[in-house]
Amino acid sequence: MTKGKQSRFRLTVQKTSNKLYDRKPVTGNIQKAGTYQYYWFSNNASVGNPQAYWEHVVAVSTDSGSQADVDLFVSALDARYPSSEDFDFKSDNLGADDVIIRSTDPFWEKNGYGK
Repeated sequence: MTKGKQSRFRLTVQKTSNKLYDRKPVTGNIQKAGTYQYYWFSNNASVGNPQAYWEHVVAVSTDSGSQADVDLFVSALDARYPSSEDFDFKSDNLGADDVIIRSTDPFWEKNGYGK
């Protein structure tokens, strides 16, 4: 930090244990329509190299033979819980679903952030 210059940083503390991992699937059940299960993950791929390309796929499937439709909502840049009314990324398929978040997505620049 240079004296007299402003510095900007973001500090987010996650206290919950329901973290998504890149190689460890999470399983759970939603028993009632309209209820949510919340999970979180963090990404620091661009910290050392703002030009780095990265991609995250957040996916969900339903039980074999199930007619259930599960929707995904993702909040980025803050720790607010996403919902069907307040989200940054969302899925739009029926049944199994996914959300792909990329460093090249216009969302970052549109909201005043780099990758």
